[in-house]
Formats: sequence, C-alpha cells, structure tokens
Amino acid sequence: MSGEVLFSMEPTQMEFGLSPLEKQVTALILVGDPKQDVAVKLGMSEATLRRHITSLYDKLCVSNDFELLLYAAYHGLLKTTQYLARII
Repeated sequence: MSGEVLFSMEPTQMEFGLSPLEKQVTALILVGDPKQDVAVKLGMSEATLRRHITSLYDKLCVSNDFELLLYAAYHGLLKTTQYLARII
C-alpha cells in the first residue's frame, strides 16, 4: 500500500487552512503509515510530528485519525474510496 496517494489537495480544491506540511502529514496518515514512519519520512522527531498533527486536527475540528479519514472522505479530499477498507 505504500506509495499509493489517497489524499488530493488540488489547487482547485479548498485549502481548509492547512499548510503544505500539514497536507503532507495528512496524506501519510491517511495512507496508514505508522506515526514513527511518518516522522522519519518527513525528517522530524515524533514530538514535532505530534505538534503538526494537533495543529491539523484543530484546524479541521477532528480529534483522531479516524475522524480525519471521515473528514477527508466527506469533503472529497480522497482521490478514491476503494482503499478505505485497507485503512480502517
């Protein structure tokens, strides 16, 4: 499943107030990568990653990864829903 892009933030789509890094974090979380792997991929500590995750959760008014997945699906940010069963 690694390498599959499930999250799409096209320029024509609403930005939802997310920074480019928060969009990248969101994409990696939605792919289902463990937080430790996400931190390594982004070249940051897990503590820094947690701060970014908290920030994006606050901006989107979600409180966990599952709610983030639902938010992304509801707002059309997922390129496809065929992978949802693999993630959850």
